[in-house]
Amino acid sequence: MRSVLISIRPKWCELIAKGQKTVEVRKTRPKLETPFKVYIYRTKGFIRHLCNGKWWNMPVGGTVIGEFVCDEIREIGFSPYNHGEYTCEDQTYIEQTGLTFDEMFEYLGEGYGYGWHISDLVIYDTPKEWYEFVVPSKTGCVNEGKCNGCVYLDRGNGYNVEDDCNAKFSTDEYKPLKRPPQSWCYVEEVSQP
Repeated sequence: MRSVLISIRPKWCELIAKGQKTVEVRKTRPKLETPFKVYIYRTKGFIRHLCNGKWWNMPVGGTVIGEFVCDEIREIGFSPYNHGEYTCEDQTYIEQTGLTFDEMFEYLGEGYGYGWHISDLVIYDTPKEWYEFVVPSKTGCVNEGKCNGCVYLDRGNGYNVEDDCNAKFSTDEYKPLKRPPQSWCYVEEVSQP
């Protein structure tokens, strides 16, 4: 089953882990039916930590710290007609984002975005590495449709996908994740032996 790997800053990961943020806001959404699994990649950064009466900036991130089920996605949009606020069919959804108006405006501007509802949250005891995941091939072709340099291309009597292409066409083909996503990407977890 196709899942999503989402990059989230440490500050927001902390609120999600505490249950204080139950909706994640994004400018786009996956073309998946809800519910679907989402892996949380905590980006590199710092969190403030109180130790012996003194605040410290602790470096964190760069790992997959947990997962959740996205069971609902709702559109969130800026409405100049509603006192310049962000609106959704259920206004409590906006509150569940944990974002102030200024933070929402900095991210979405006067546009629209999507609120991904977080349910069945699991925070791992031992974080996973982002490179333990693979991404589905975008075209179904193991060579991503780059035919001119493809070693599988039969250059016989003209190019015809059905007759001349010897590459494996399959939606089950995957490639390694080269880096964590800027926002989110489709993934599958690599099974550990």
